[in-house]
Amino acid sequence: MATRLSPGRLLWPLAPLAILTHLGLGSVAVVEYLRLHWLASEPYELTAVTVVAVSAAAALVGALRVAWRAARSGRALRRLAQTATRPVPAAVAVVAEEMGVTGRVEVVSAGEAFAVTHGLARPRILLSTGLVDALDRAELTAVLAHERHHLRARDPMRLLAGRMLAGYGWFLPWLGWWTRRSALRHEVAADRAATARAGVAAVAGALLKLADAPAPAAVAAANPMGDLPERIAHLEGRQPTRMHRGRGWLLGAASLANLAGLSAAAICCTGLGVAMTGGMT
Repeated sequence: MATRLSPGRLLWPLAPLAILTHLGLGSVAVVEYLRLHWLASEPYELTAVTVVAVSAAAALVGALRVAWRAARSGRALRRLAQTATRPVPAAVAVVAEEMGVTGRVEVVSAGEAFAVTHGLARPRILLSTGLVDALDRAELTAVLAHERHHLRARDPMRLLAGRMLAGYGWFLPWLGWWTRRSALRHEVAADRAATARAGVAAVAGALLKLADAPAPAAVAAANPMGDLPERIAHLEGRQPTRMHRGRGWLLGAASLANLAGLSAAAICCTGLGVAMTGGMT
């Protein structure tokens, strides 16, 4: 059977090379600004060098903004875990032991109902007392099965990597769309794991209770719930109503156009750099 080659399988190996190349060309463009004093009299060359330099700087700022927000969210969650930790209730301890995540589950005192898997090096599951009080045994099992899937798949790290890539490539709108779709696919995969453990009714019930009680900003930033109607459709075995495939193609076309313009500027910038190092300026 042929293995389906998804865009993500192609994107991740190429992304580091593309980013390093882009940043390298941005550095070359800055040097060209400083050394090629005749650039101001050549509109095309000046435009090309400016596009490369500005796009590299803006891309780096976009990625750093995502990293900064993630760091703030992570600090808020760690502070919550340190200051509001409560003993793990017996009901939670029993289910956690059944699933093999004893010692990886923390419970904090909070009126909001939320559950989140956080941490990059060694992810942990954080539950609120509001959630524990709101769920029955089957729903609690569904939530822990869902979060265990995130924990084992290291989804916090994957989600952050996708967000940073989309932040870096802000000028390629398809990346933002793909990142959101990828995050939703991770949520759907975790829902399937929870369904296999606790059943559809328990997962749906837990989802609805979580949706009725908005989580704190730090929790929502670390673990967005995604498109709830689409997740429910997947649970019920129906065709999701909001696939946005057409929008993905439109964003892809716009991204290709922007990439073509950047590539043309990069070729010009590279040619100027080669000429400059060869002493032809």
